[in-house]
Amino acid sequence: MIDTTLTFVRDLLNEKFKNEFDIRENKVVLSNLIRTSGSIVENENKIVFFLISLDEETTLKNHLNRTLSKDSERFAQTNPAINLNLRVLFCANFSDKNYEEGLSYLSSLISFFKSNNRIQLNNNSEVPKNTLSFE
Repeated sequence: MIDTTLTFVRDLLNEKFKNEFDIRENKVVLSNLIRTSGSIVENENKIVFFLISLDEETTLKNHLNRTLSKDSERFAQTNPAINLNLRVLFCANFSDKNYEEGLSYLSSLISFFKSNNRIQLNNNSEVPKNTLSFE
């Protein structure tokens, strides 16, 4: 589910950049900056993002995990939803001569998240019915 969610965000951002900057190539990459061997991953002139931490949102955990069955007047135990905080880091990995271009992409990325702080994933068949919230 985490991979599907981050891939969905990557695809949304790539679509936004293609429309806004009139480009054909994908500029957003879900990847590490450095391989485990210590060598640098070749993602020059890209916005690279990756997961830096994951934790459970405990403040949304305190609710009843029971529902009233439609067929009878009994309560049924249900599995509680798991609300997760995914912290990702976006890096503009642009060469010296393209540094200003990278800043333009970062500015566009920030404006995207400011104007779309809540995204419904219901329209995408690959992702279960969920909502992404950005802070």
